[in-house]
Amino acid sequence: IESRLSIRSYKNIPVKPQDLAKIVKAGQIAPIAGVLHFSVITAPDVLNDISEAGRQAMLNGTEFSKGRASLPGYTPLYHAPALIVISGPKGGNFNDVNAGLAAENIIIAATSLGYGSCYLYSINPLFVQDGKYKSLVGMPDNYEFCCGIILGITDDVNAFSPVPRPTKKLDNVNYVE
Repeated sequence: IESRLSIRSYKNIPVKPQDLAKIVKAGQIAPIAGVLHFSVITAPDVLNDISEAGRQAMLNGTEFSKGRASLPGYTPLYHAPALIVISGPKGGNFNDVNAGLAAENIIIAATSLGYGSCYLYSINPLFVQDGKYKSLVGMPDNYEFCCGIILGITDDVNAFSPVPRPTKKLDNVNYVE
């Protein structure tokens, strides 16, 4: 768990199918209250389409997303060879919590198998538009986007993350005994 990092640069190496199956299963067995759907995308043309459309959507978003999407070479999927989209029933009371639990399991499983990963929400606008991307990834009609996780072999060159990576302060706990 302590070795987990948000990776924003990947090598052009596919995730092994047997590893991808283990990673997805980790999401499926998360302690959720309800149901989720997992769309696993490894088709390069679909990943490229989602990434470019996501970048275009970001250019019409907040000042932060416009700035990020305008950076030379920026792509929201960071050239990852796999994307897992987690969706839940429209209006589901616990979709965000359920998806967060499943995403964390996926991220930890990916880390334990030697893959880098990154939680994504920036591609959300694609899944609330005309339904093209919901259909493209096989999301059930009555489901909505919760989050995405990209994963793959970490590339040492990472223009979109701080180097060295900042150390998190761990001073946010108190105990009542």
